Parts: sequence; C-alpha cells; structure tokens
Amino acid sequence: MIFVLFLETPETAFIYALTSASVMHSIAKACAKGELTECGCDKSQQPSFSPSASLMRTRAMLKYPISSTPSMSISLFASTPMPHATDGFEWGGCSDDLKFGRNVSVSFIDEQESYMSRRRIVRLVNLHNNEAGRQAVERNVQLTCKCHGVSGSCTLRVCWRTLPDFRLIGSELRTKYASATQVRLNRRLSLLKPRKTSMKLFNTTDLIYIHNSPSFCEKHLRLGSLGTQGRECNLTMNEPGSCSVLCCDRGYETIIRTIEEDCECQFHWCCEVR
Repeated sequence: MIFVLFLETPETAFIYALTSASVMHSIAKACAKGELTECGCDKSQQPSFSPSASLMRTRAMLKYPISSTPSMSISLFASTPMPHATDGFEWGGCSDDLKFGRNVSVSFIDEQESYMSRRRIVRLVNLHNNEAGRQAVERNVQLTCKCHGVSGSCTLRVCWRTLPDFRLIGSELRTKYASATQVRLNRRLSLLKPRKTSMKLFNTTDLIYIHNSPSFCEKHLRLGSLGTQGRECNLTMNEPGSCSVLCCDRGYETIIRTIEEDCECQFHWCCEVR
C-alpha cells in the first residue's frame, strides 16, 4: 500500500486532476469514434439543416471536393467564444462530445467523495482538483477545419471540435503541479483559502494541496517511498530519471559497460546468419 497517496500533497493533487481529465478525454473521444452506444458526436456543434438545405450542402461538397489546402487546426480557450457558421464556415464532421465526457467524469470520479469517509477539507480539495483537470481538457479543445473547393480555393469550409493528444493536457497539468497552492479551510465561511497570506491566490484552474510533500530522496517505508539510493539515472539533463534530480545532490557513480551486439546480420544460404 502506497500510503503517501493518502496525504493531500501536490503529487496527489496532480494524480486527481490527471485522472479526472483522462476520463473526460477518453469518453469524449470514444463518443466521436462511435465506440459507445450511449453517445455520439457533439450535437451542439452540428448544423440543423432542413432536408432541402442539407441536400444542397451535400451537392456543394460533391461538386467541390476537399481542397489540396491542408486542414487547419487552432486552439480554443475557455475565454474564446465559439465561432458560428456566419464566421465563414459551417459546423460539420464529428466533434468530440465534451459535455458527455464531463458528465461521466463527474459521475465516476466526483461521486466517490460523497460516500468515502473523509474530512471536509479533503473532500473540497479533491473535488477542486478534479474540476481543474476537466477544465484543462476544455481549455485545449481545438477547432479543426477542412476546405472544399477547386484549385486550392475554399468555397465551403467545414469545421468541428477535436481534442489533442492527451500528452498535451498532461503537460499543462504538470505545469500546474509545479505551482500548486497549499490551502486551509476557513471553517466560518466553509471556504478554502491559501494557507499563508504570502501564498498566491488560486482559481478553479489551479491545483491545491494540504500537506507538504515528503522527501522522496530518503527511504520512508511507512509512506511507501523507497528513496532513490542505488537507482540508475541518466546523465542527460532535463529528462525524466536524470542524475541531477534522482541523486538529490548526493553524487553518483559512473559505470562504463561494453556491450557486444550483432548488427546488420544477413541470412546466407544455407543456413547461417552472420
């Protein structure tokens, strides 16, 4: 049992946000791919044409095939108003169903806090970080468009909303983890506030925590931490597992190994490989 996960540290905040975001992201993408029977494309981003208008649109797309101009993809942020068809394009394709993904994430992740025996401050912190993860997904939604036209023109532009690779969302949450805010509970107002007045204020997009992180450099079996002594590290800087991080300023030993491997082998008739 890794007891360190029972402490509300910055690492725990990151795990909660990442889990909530991954559920929302996975469900939204699965809906658009038709992998779930309960949902499909985001209906709010689909045009509501009359049958005659829909037929005219289909004929136009057949007349003007997809242009050789590459598809365009731009990022949309929460503060950016969603464009309309009057802005020079029409909604089409199959947008990722963010609303359904959010609802599943809330039901699957947040509901656990309602029946688990936790202190009020712990529940509030976990729910906050869950929501921060979902908002990170929504901030990274992209508008993808394709043009239909001849000779590189864009007679008809069809757009839909898509989510990027989850690695991009994870990287943003990793940045939030590095600037997480320690909080306390104002019992009179039942609100979370920075633990110290000198700490930065936080909003719904930031990660928050209660306990400071233990030292992961030393062995703490009670917390489930094995420390870093004896682990193999990488001399390359700024990479996961680098010696500058794992060794905790204790130094490291450099071991040079000579490894013999067969290379550029070919099969010779008959019957050997050399």
